[in-house]
Amino acid sequence: MINIQIITPDKIIINDQTKYITVPTEYGEIQILKNHTPLISKLSEGVIYFPIKNNKTSIKKMKIDKGFIEINEYSVTILVENIEIIK
Repeated sequence: MINIQIITPDKIIINDQTKYITVPTEYGEIQILKNHTPLISKLSEGVIYFPIKNNKTSIKKMKIDKGFIEINEYSVTILVENIEIIK
């Protein structure tokens, strides 16, 4: 599992674990798994999605504005100005 934290200027939106997360970068979508190479990158406007912990069939989707992502071996931190949960 990989720890994910999604943060806006107002609050922490998500602080949870998942198997993977897919994010839009300036160079296309990337999928992040545990043991990913450390990376800091700009995020493009688009949709991020990841499976909800302990639920194999449910995917959480969120529309984001531009932002930044920091990836470490077991964690992902996403900083964005605005985020909208897609149902």
